[in-house]
Amino acid sequence: MIHRRLLLAAPAIFATRALAQVPSERTVETRLSLAFRVDDAALRPLLPPGFVPAPATAGPNRGANFRLDLVERLLVATASDNRPAGPGRAFELLAVIPAREASGTGAGAVVAWSVTRPEFVPGPYRNATAGTVQATRKATADGTGALGLNEEWRVAAPDGSRLSLTLVADRATPTRAVFTSTTFSGTVPGLSRLYQTDQGSDVLRAQGQPDRITSLELEATGPRFDLLGPAPLDRLVSVTAIPWLVRTASLP
Repeated sequence: MIHRRLLLAAPAIFATRALAQVPSERTVETRLSLAFRVDDAALRPLLPPGFVPAPATAGPNRGANFRLDLVERLLVATASDNRPAGPGRAFELLAVIPAREASGTGAGAVVAWSVTRPEFVPGPYRNATAGTVQATRKATADGTGALGLNEEWRVAAPDGSRLSLTLVADRATPTRAVFTSTTFSGTVPGLSRLYQTDQGSDVLRAQGQPDRITSLELEATGPRFDLLGPAPLDRLVSVTAIPWLVRTASLP
């Protein structure tokens, strides 16, 4: 996710749609993003008509075609006056597929589903499910200046799907990226959002990079996670901590 401009960059084919959109909402979030490589066939039922998987071809997420984003939503505000809007703070789980329109060449993203508080249902992509998301997040620093990150997440959806994650890692200085991206709904054809994002990314584990995770436990069961198989960590491509994600959403 550190180079989300590779995964979620708004291609030229979306330009006319972007021009028709106006700023609607601003959000401030912290995320932990896990990128996986799964069978493409398992993703097709989660994509809207005319879309195909489009995994990144470079960067820490190279080859990943499915992502789970564990989100702490800190603030939702109106774009016009930055006043708090809606039910506000929440913890959420997002299932995201890097994808593109089969007739186009650019990359985009599709939100396949999410689990969140009842107040956020059905969500901006009309596919949010009311469930339970519990989290404990702790950033540490010792006397030598070493920085640590401890996170625990427990997610339960009404269909019996369950996710449990425990992470212990060493933190580093995040890499900042400012970019524009387009994200689509996996269930409502044509529904999209244009995002202008300022994001910090700290890649904790990725191919070809130092591994700063000292402990990682992940269990994912139930129909939402069948595509990960019985050993999700075997399909893991990267883990990225995102200490800040500030973005403006524009809607048609």
